[in-house]
Amino acid sequence: MEFLSHPLFRRVTHLTVDLDDKCPFNVCHSLSNLIDLTLLTQLTLNLNFDFTSDMNTREYLTNIFKQTSNIHTIEINNNLSILNSHVTIEDICQLIPLYIKHLQVTVKNLNDMKIIFDRCQFLSSLTFRFTSQKSIPSTKLIESFLNIKKDLTYRKDDSTIRVWLNQFNISK
Repeated sequence: MEFLSHPLFRRVTHLTVDLDDKCPFNVCHSLSNLIDLTLLTQLTLNLNFDFTSDMNTREYLTNIFKQTSNIHTIEINNNLSILNSHVTIEDICQLIPLYIKHLQVTVKNLNDMKIIFDRCQFLSSLTFRFTSQKSIPSTKLIESFLNIKKDLTYRKDDSTIRVWLNQFNISK
């Protein structure tokens, strides 16, 4: 495969990548030849692959994140149903680089929310999308969970919970 000295698309700031087990690594590898990854500010990942066994796709994602330090928002779409999912919430947490400030992610339940809160404390905001209307926790459960965490604001609608983390560290 021929590598270009300059990407074909130099001003891309938002990118959506569909990853599944049918995506050949050499196609994924050439993404940096198509766009200038350093200008990306928002990345959407549609995940549908076996995270534990597909080392090529994991490596591909790691390489993208090495080249994209300007990204501040990541959206991760994943079918978290038991039958169709090959990516767990723990896998998703491993993907998120420390420089990300805003995360939008699909979750199954309150426990998934807790895992993300505990592992991604560097975030400024989170948007949790639920896999089904039935799985959205009640307002009472959400409030009891979120009250454990200090300095945050949240908003719940029909299918999402948006959380803004107020990270004001006042040093004495």
